[in-house]
Amino acid sequence: MYFNWRINKELAEKEEKGIRELVLRMDQSLRSDGLPIEGFEFIHSTKKMLEITREIEDEIKKSPQEVTLYVGFQNIDKLDKEISRYQDLRSMGIRINAFGINEASEKYSGAIDHWTRIDESPSNVENQWFLVVENPSPIAFVGWEISDDLFAKGKLSDPGKKFQGFVSSDIRVVRSLMQHLDSIQLSNSEGPNTAEEVARNIGRGVEKIIIVTQDKSAHESTEISESLINDAISICTELSAEAMLYDISAASYFVKPGPPGSGELTKMPLDQNTIRNIGRVHLASQMERFADKGITCKALLAPQHGLQTLMDVASKESAEIVIVPRYFEYPKLLDRVVGNSLSQIENSYSLNLIVHEENLGFRSSYVDQKTLVA
Repeated sequence: MYFNWRINKELAEKEEKGIRELVLRMDQSLRSDGLPIEGFEFIHSTKKMLEITREIEDEIKKSPQEVTLYVGFQNIDKLDKEISRYQDLRSMGIRINAFGINEASEKYSGAIDHWTRIDESPSNVENQWFLVVENPSPIAFVGWEISDDLFAKGKLSDPGKKFQGFVSSDIRVVRSLMQHLDSIQLSNSEGPNTAEEVARNIGRGVEKIIIVTQDKSAHESTEISESLINDAISICTELSAEAMLYDISAASYFVKPGPPGSGELTKMPLDQNTIRNIGRVHLASQMERFADKGITCKALLAPQHGLQTLMDVASKESAEIVIVPRYFEYPKLLDRVVGNSLSQIENSYSLNLIVHEENLGFRSSYVDQKTLVA
């Protein structure tokens, strides 16, 4: 479900062509082997766009509990005109994760829960006008500004202001956009963050978290630590997520990860009994620690070397967060040769790829931050 939520720069100057190209890529990427994107509509009128935003805001007021609204103001100045409306939303218990240019002063604290300051970039979705929410009904609205000199400035009615937008109720679009925005929040935070801080910034539950590990004891491996397992348990607990332990040591050019005939095991999530029965006792023990805390835990055996394979597996499993030990940012020579390095991941955008710092917590990958530069 990973998608590059950035407009093609070569087409951006051609107004709506850039938006249409993004939507076509979105459909191809997010549908995978499933149905085309559903509940989708292009919007050309700023009046209609404003009506849609009001409808979304009014809809979540009807069932405000456990609601996190992601909203793009483009510029903090635009929140001034909406501050009373968003104070009302927040007073009802709705969490507001907001994005835009410039810093948010204390006067906005009653209107938003979290402000992510971003640099101006007409190419990136986080610098556009948007609202996205999963509950009570999934919906994503994006108004992409195609103005030139007026970008993120002035009013909607100003001469020369132009937007091309779309709205979709397809859960694949909604979750992909939320996932991208979560990664922007994390990359802009002053990490490392504790599990509690990561969960508070995201402000919603997630379904699956993949944690890179090995079938080794903590004293055998410099890559996998007790701190990683403990913090991974904490973040799964905080986000009410299923854990999926990705055993990177299962990949080998010479042997299969289990007994003869077990090659199919790399193609599916496995339970603790299966993992123990194929002799991966350390991995099974790690799984047991998650289960002891009431966390559903499955294991994934790496089908081949390389962190790009990890990303492909994460996409297939629809994992919303991938946790990688810091070691893989600057691994040893052999791991670099076989592709076990974050720098060798292609298209590491639009996902919560986060690095674990031993005894410190979680932060955005340095490699991932580079891909997010506008």
